[in-house]
Amino acid sequence: MNSKVFEINALHFHGNIIDDGWFLNIRKGKKPYMLAIMILGEIVYWYRPTVSRDEETDQTVFKQKFKADKLQRSYKQFAQKYDVSRDVVKAACDHLVEMKLITTEFRTIVVNGSALNNVMFVEPVPEEIKKISISYMALQDTRPRYQKSEETPLENTTTLPLEIGGDSPEKSEETPLENRRTYTEITTESSTKNSTDIKSKKNSPDIRPSTPAPTGQSSTSSIDKPKEKNTIPFAEIVNYLNEQAITDYKATSKEIQRLIRARWKDGYRVEDFKKVIDTKVAEWLNDPKMNMYLRPSTLFGNKFTDYHGQRPVRKGVVKYATPQQQHSRYAGDNDVKLPF
Repeated sequence: MNSKVFEINALHFHGNIIDDGWFLNIRKGKKPYMLAIMILGEIVYWYRPTVSRDEETDQTVFKQKFKADKLQRSYKQFAQKYDVSRDVVKAACDHLVEMKLITTEFRTIVVNGSALNNVMFVEPVPEEIKKISISYMALQDTRPRYQKSEETPLENTTTLPLEIGGDSPEKSEETPLENRRTYTEITTESSTKNSTDIKSKKNSPDIRPSTPAPTGQSSTSSIDKPKEKNTIPFAEIVNYLNEQAITDYKATSKEIQRLIRARWKDGYRVEDFKKVIDTKVAEWLNDPKMNMYLRPSTLFGNKFTDYHGQRPVRKGVVKYATPQQQHSRYAGDNDVKLPF
């Protein structure tokens, strides 16, 4: 293993997480609204609970990081952190409110006997944030659910069920991070195992012809389902999209895999996905208003059949983006002075 991996691991980074989908959806004009994206990442960080286990009850508990019922932040605090003016921060927060990604509430509070007016409290809107995100992982109910202990109450501590969002375990399954393997490793192992099984069956004298399933029962065994799932070339499809649309989506994303799997069940195959990608890239790549929709949620969604049947754009009509255009598409917000 590369020695730098261990060195980076020793740094123990912690803090904000920014989803790739935010750069495509939170925008100011033609560019990602960088300040608004960073402020949203800051708010989401504070609303991500710390996880611990109670020694006496052996219960998993989630504890919030702030004391009040909502996170208290001011425009001045954000301005000092990101080295920008208060008005620029207010405009970014207003943009997030307009997109319904956060809510703000201004209260009058009493501190040490003195009343403070217009104190801002912010709160994220998880359902709206989920719609613009592509890299989140939904926790699944893989362990027993615990109830909050009445004997050992903890301040600002709540025991939550582990299933807090996303698809059901039947539709989306997450593997623990330490047990995950790459798509290449899984595919290679699967191919080797299948080849070995076929050779064993050919050499075995006890092979019997398969018998038809009884009436009313499916002839597909439960073993066939995982094989069908593994044969879907998620990486090939997503990598082709990244190459043609100049994007950087991950084939391991559960949401992207769900969309591809749904179209695969409809009977579409790799060439069909490539046809849709080619058609929409030729149509949208150089269109400032439409190039943000060159994403899996749009291309592989409910309109996939319409895109597949669309007449291709004639060659030579649309040029692909030049390196300068590619750079400008992902450039930061030049109106905001950022600390990097």
